[in-house]
Amino acid sequence: MGRKILAAACGALLHLSCDADGPSDSSVREIVGTSREALTIGQTTINAVAGQVLTETSATAFRTAGGAWQRVNASNSGAGRFDYSCTADNYASWCSHTLFMGAGNTAALGDVGLVSNGGATPRTYGVTMTSARDGYWFFRTTNPCPVSGGSCQNSSWETSRHTVASPTLVDLPQILASPTTGDIWIVSRGNTGMLLAKHSYGQAWNTNLTLYSNPCAGLVGKSTDRFRAAFDSNGQMHIVFVNYTDGIVQYEQFAPSGGGAFLCGLETVGPVNLPPDACGCGGVPTIPDLTNTCVRSLTIPNITVDMTANSMVVSYETNAGGACSGHTETRVYRKATIGSPWSYRMHTGCHTSVMPAVASINDGTSNVHMMTLYNPSGTGNLRPVNWTSVDGGATWNNGTYIGNSITFAGVNCYAGDYVSIVQDPPNASYFFTWGQNTPNWTIQGAVRGK
Repeated sequence: MGRKILAAACGALLHLSCDADGPSDSSVREIVGTSREALTIGQTTINAVAGQVLTETSATAFRTAGGAWQRVNASNSGAGRFDYSCTADNYASWCSHTLFMGAGNTAALGDVGLVSNGGATPRTYGVTMTSARDGYWFFRTTNPCPVSGGSCQNSSWETSRHTVASPTLVDLPQILASPTTGDIWIVSRGNTGMLLAKHSYGQAWNTNLTLYSNPCAGLVGKSTDRFRAAFDSNGQMHIVFVNYTDGIVQYEQFAPSGGGAFLCGLETVGPVNLPPDACGCGGVPTIPDLTNTCVRSLTIPNITVDMTANSMVVSYETNAGGACSGHTETRVYRKATIGSPWSYRMHTGCHTSVMPAVASINDGTSNVHMMTLYNPSGTGNLRPVNWTSVDGGATWNNGTYIGNSITFAGVNCYAGDYVSIVQDPPNASYFFTWGQNTPNWTIQGAVRGK
């Protein structure tokens, strides 16, 4: 049986102001005390597994064939494990489950992702790397959160393992569903940089994924990584990534129709300046401005598309300069239409703000929400913050705290690399999930918006 965790909300919004410096002072957004959009559900513990590290969350809202809604959240955990939690009663209570996949070099490793699609047989799909990092575990279910008589029941998942690249090269897989075809796509690093893998809607299970690698001439010889993607309303895929060679975040399009093709119209979103590894974390950038601790932080750009106008928002963290030197800020860029250039819209000021996750709510409005982990005062803590836009990312409101402090004291480099925000259609809302270091990353938190 799965484990049930009753929802117990806690935490309050606090006031904090900070110094601002960046490309435009008017674009700085700070923390305010009164939320413009009050949380319906405050911070809630949704999973707790002793001895397992529950960081790097990925969430999805799933509508069953019968029309009922479930919310599902997964996380990194021990080798060979896939730990997830879910709610089938609109956040009132949560069930937690573990799926075991592989052993040794074939064991499920981490960098989890979740997505759901509809159609005649709606499913939730998941992906995670193998320990050899030469491929993925790919898995699915028609009912991730079965409940009977008020008790959590075990869910049945189909699993398959796919080798797609040379060992150690696969990293950071993201899973997403086409809004026009229902095809499931995995975006990750591969042998030559960007790698896309497709499972077509209706394709027989445990058959080969269709692979696409980026052949664009403008990327030959470049060091690229941290690929993230989103679909527009026409089923076109939009991809952002870090080009380390040129010190920029770049943008690319992929057309899935026909045989599938990268369009190779590479565009620069904005500059990126990685923080140094000041802590001996294997050369990985570390979060500055945390006292008495060292925590790594990968610059992973995120992209979302407003399906109404097909406008796009990208957010990413970068080492700040000028008066904010020694801090990592989050920057936001926008593309008003597919054919328009990228424009700088906002940054989060002189206080360190990392691991941004951004999502268009696509509920008939142009609301966009971004979650970051924010350092209020040069302490060893970060706090989850919600930043909002009501005009598709053109302008942004000040941020509000949505969770309690995450304590990093004594952490040795690893604290996960990303958090999650996802649309919640039946509530015309959204929810956020993240790992909470209380203690040793064994607890996950979540909140729901309006």
